[in-house]
Amino acid sequence: MDISNITVTEIKDVILVNSKKNKNDKMVCRPSYGISLCKSGRIEYKHKGKTYVSVPGKVVILPRYETYEINRLETGEFPVINFNTAEQFTDEFSVIPVPDDNKYFRIFEEMRKIKFQPNNHLKMMRIFYYFLEELNAENYQAKKPIQKYINYIDLNYYNPELSISEIASCGNISEVYLRKLFRKYLHISPKQYIINLRISKSKELLESTDLSIEEISKICGYTTVYHFCRSFKSICNCTPSEYRKMTQVF
Repeated sequence: MDISNITVTEIKDVILVNSKKNKNDKMVCRPSYGISLCKSGRIEYKHKGKTYVSVPGKVVILPRYETYEINRLETGEFPVINFNTAEQFTDEFSVIPVPDDNKYFRIFEEMRKIKFQPNNHLKMMRIFYYFLEELNAENYQAKKPIQKYINYIDLNYYNPELSISEIASCGNISEVYLRKLFRKYLHISPKQYIINLRISKSKELLESTDLSIEEISKICGYTTVYHFCRSFKSICNCTPSEYRKMTQVF
């Protein structure tokens, strides 16, 4: 996930969520992106069979248009910034370790104060972009050992012949070690990262273009529409056509 080049179109809200233990919820088709900090407490998000934990020292990116479960395991305070972007930059949760989360709490509190001031749009945007720049630097450091392989996949995901062996060879490591690196830093396999990226790119095209499903499948590295639709539905719980109709509502 790259947050360095996103275009923020709207900061919807800057809120402090007081979370009560054992009060569990389900978020259905989240209408905006979110950045969740944690001052205290513990929340688990369950999304597509995976669990993401929000605790002090971690920042969680909440994806737009996604449905997930929220399990509040400990009472606590969670500063949240909800926002929208011109493009879809992720459909996955992401947990970024931040050694100094007090820095982000200070920025959050500054945004809360400005929120109630007149003509605050430009100032809010400037501060939020600074927040994102700092967070992106933390994200890069956390993924530095595998950044070379992520970059290679990002540049070649459209190639249906892209293989794990090819990706590993760009850094002169074995396929086994590449899988270990991805499991350690991203908690998924290289194969799943490729699938997630292809589906994410296809969602961008479904939202922003009138290209046919067949054209999008080819652009995103699939040899047949059947395999594309099957992969899309396994991740998004809907077909590409259904997703296009759903996002047009927003």
